[in-house]
Amino acid sequence: TTAWVNAMTPGLHIAGGIGYADGRQRAMSWTRAGGMRELGTLGGRTSVARDVNARGQVVGFAED
Repeated sequence: TTAWVNAMTPGLHIAGGIGYADGRQRAMSWTRAGGMRELGTLGGRTSVARDVNARGQVVGFAED
């Protein structure tokens, strides 16, 4: 399993992805208070979080 960062706020809210050994990729968000949280796929096979703003709103994509 691997994880990567695509964006980070000055307050250390991180948006990125998790890659699993079986090839799945999932969007993730990380905060000091909540730790790492997988964001799901919206019903598709893959998702990645691309950016996060100062309010903690994460944007990204999911694909089937």
